[in-house]
Amino acid sequence: MSTMPYKIDTNSFNPTRKKTILVIDDDPTTLNLLVNRLSNAGFSPVTTKNSAEALTLLRNQSFDLILTDLVMPEIDGFQVLSTVTHEDPELPVIIISGQAGINESIKALRLGAWDFVTKPIDVALLIHQINKALERAALLKENTNYRHKLKAEVEARTAELYKRTQELEDSNNALRHEIQTR
Repeated sequence: MSTMPYKIDTNSFNPTRKKTILVIDDDPTTLNLLVNRLSNAGFSPVTTKNSAEALTLLRNQSFDLILTDLVMPEIDGFQVLSTVTHEDPELPVIIISGQAGINESIKALRLGAWDFVTKPIDVALLIHQINKALERAALLKENTNYRHKLKAEVEARTAELYKRTQELEDSNNALRHEIQTR
């Protein structure tokens, strides 16, 4: 049972809609850099300096991707990642860190991060990673939608077959009865 209700984005398959990215970092310089570069790349960034506010934003607004710093006061990036992947495993989360080593990278990926970026940020690489994650997320959503559609189709056809089988059995029973009475 979900404890963190996310707003469902019905426009997620609209390729012309700007993708909204939640950027969480306690460093204002990094936030400004990312806002400028992401905006220039055609994204719609929403920023916050603390993770608690980010979790509140996630309850009230839909996002296509989350970029979060790893080391932050109060709630760190691992806790954000853990919460988001528990509530919405198909929401891409990319971890950013200037202090993490290979162990933190591996831990983040095992917890469900879609990618890991080190500071100083190579913005061109980050944009590529974001696009790759968004493309993968869209494919996962499309696959899920196809599965639901297929399941509904199978259920509808099964119900129709059941109904026709019942009609045939009723007809067959009526014919048997008619034959036995003659």
